[in-house]
Amino acid sequence: MLYLLATPLGNLGDITFRSIETLKNVEIIYAEDTRRSRILLDHYEIKKPLRRYDEHRPLPGSSMEKDLFEGRDIAFISDAGMPLISDPGYELIQLCLEHKLPFEVQPGPSAVLLALVNSGLSSHSFVFGGFLPRRRKERREMLLHYKEYPETLIFYETPHRILEALEDTLEVLGERPSCLLREMTKFYEEHLRLNLSELYNEIKEKPRKGEMVLVIEGAGESLPLLSPVEQIDTDVESGLKTKEIATKISKEYGMSGSDAYRLVLERINK
Repeated sequence: MLYLLATPLGNLGDITFRSIETLKNVEIIYAEDTRRSRILLDHYEIKKPLRRYDEHRPLPGSSMEKDLFEGRDIAFISDAGMPLISDPGYELIQLCLEHKLPFEVQPGPSAVLLALVNSGLSSHSFVFGGFLPRRRKERREMLLHYKEYPETLIFYETPHRILEALEDTLEVLGERPSCLLREMTKFYEEHLRLNLSELYNEIKEKPRKGEMVLVIEGAGESLPLLSPVEQIDTDVESGLKTKEIATKISKEYGMSGSDAYRLVLERINK
């Protein structure tokens, strides 16, 4: 039997009693990162063979595949949260379904749901987009895809890309209420509930570290503002001068004067 178990995002006390019992009873534990998982297992005095399995290690011909076909009781845990949610594990489920091997997914911590509820934004319907693409072109295309979605949007992001992501998000989606959640369940946990322009300025002035989840209000009638790019195009067609447009964009969208001027020039010279 394969058991897929959710593990704590940070606070080791967030694991379920059921998951601890399962980890103590299986024959082998596979983990995305054995070094991080060892901390959890040592904390609960769980002494089982620990092996690594991640998306960079092919499943066919692996010890994981061999153990599954031999009918061993195996647990798989990712670094934090629920396996498969922007984490490895999809191939394991597909293998079990294809060969009719038994598996069980147990509930537990999830950064997506924790961020959604903490954000204060609508939780009745939401869309999880995973990690935003690294390249700006692909990132903006993804954001454009979600622009008209009325559901609350949720994305994962890294600290070294968050400023660029916020800039693209503001330009593509326009001004919206948002929340950036950082280091959830850890000592330095922080929730920044701000409009996107305010959030961009906050991170630009005071960069943050740690794992991040960005939650953004969906599209709706309550959001009359055009995106900065759309507003610039409208103002250019109206005959306003470059400096006038930059001043207007800076004031209305909370951007610095230099960033607003650069964006106006990019649109004029496109």
